[in-house]
Amino acid sequence: MVTGVDDRSWTAHAFLDTYHDGGESKRDVHFYAATAAAGDNVVDPLTGEVMNKNNAEVADAREYFLRVMGASMASVRDEWVAAGMTLLKRIKALVSSFRPRHGVDTSL
Repeated sequence: MVTGVDDRSWTAHAFLDTYHDGGESKRDVHFYAATAAAGDNVVDPLTGEVMNKNNAEVADAREYFLRVMGASMASVRDEWVAAGMTLLKRIKALVSSFRPRHGVDTSL
């Protein structure tokens, strides 16, 4: 959620589910705090992008919103790909373990 009075004065909030990452998500508040304490390179918790002194902050609220949405959609895509691959592996294992009974015609 991005709120503000204009394109230059705004605040962004995000509600992220990082539980499934086991505490190792770049979008987890603990990861953000650890990188902020370590030095110049800080990870933006909403996008997961590394921010440093050479990487200027995004001034346009619309651009930032799209960056956050892009990072969120990439995360969703990765989760669905992983779920699909797991399902495909299990189906292949099940099909390869199938042995037809005697007298049953399996040719179609």
